[in-house]
Amino acid sequence: MRLLPLLLLGLAGLVTASTALLRWQAPPRFPALPAPMEEELRDPGRDLGQRLLQLSGPPRLGRAALGAFHRSAAGIGGGGPGSVEQVYPPLDLQASAQQGGIRLSWVQDPRNPVEGLRYVTTRWAGDGGPEELPSTSLLEFLDPAGCEGIPYHYRVRAEVRRELPAGADASRWETRSSEPAAASCTLPRRSTWSSRGQADAGRLWLTLRRPGLPELGPFAAGPGEAIGDSGWFLEGLILQETTLQVETKIPRFDALGRRVIINDRPADRTRLATVTPLLASLRLSDPCGASVALELVLPLESPSSEDG
Repeated sequence: MRLLPLLLLGLAGLVTASTALLRWQAPPRFPALPAPMEEELRDPGRDLGQRLLQLSGPPRLGRAALGAFHRSAAGIGGGGPGSVEQVYPPLDLQASAQQGGIRLSWVQDPRNPVEGLRYVTTRWAGDGGPEELPSTSLLEFLDPAGCEGIPYHYRVRAEVRRELPAGADASRWETRSSEPAAASCTLPRRSTWSSRGQADAGRLWLTLRRPGLPELGPFAAGPGEAIGDSGWFLEGLILQETTLQVETKIPRFDALGRRVIINDRPADRTRLATVTPLLASLRLSDPCGASVALELVLPLESPSSEDG
């Protein structure tokens, strides 16, 4: 009988102890801070933002953006500060004849840098050799081409010249050129020669008329001679007579000596005159060496005529 109370008393103590254990909780454990953060907390005067930036590592960029980032850091073209990796030729090169020469025009390739960019033109006149013309930073160039009737061929290239940093190279300059763009143009022959007659035995008076420009001459020239200071050369000359039928007009008058008027306009009689002028067959060389053949009818001194 005594064991039952003792058993009940032990059971009550066990329940009390379990309840106390359930009510008790262990104190929370906070994670330890990294050593750098602990330093920042211990040193409030240090720039925490700068430290975090150092801990964050390099920025993560896309492949295309990363390539652009590296090129901008290395300089134009990626060849180092001030260097140029590649230069592109001008676009849409055009050559057109106009008053005073041949005008070249083009469009700049947007991939080329602007600083130090110039355009260099090389010209071939007819069958002649290459001639380098003055360079320009503009998008056009006027070539005062002096020869008509022959083709002019052009090659225009873009060129970039940059100064390198001190000590990078002995010359301190770097020049890069593009492939050339090509164009051709022929000036039409608009200049004409005329003659007022013979100067002396075997020589002619020659005058060069140029549209929009002062005429040159008259110059007295014979075979194998330069024609004044025109730049032309008289290679050969043949003079011979020829026969022509020339229409002439004679004013009409009535019996009282008054001018005849028909349809409110003075009337004329038409006559055909047979003339025998000298025909000059010439072979010339222009300032570019191109050969030109022409025939000139010399003025008459005393033509013969007959009524038609």
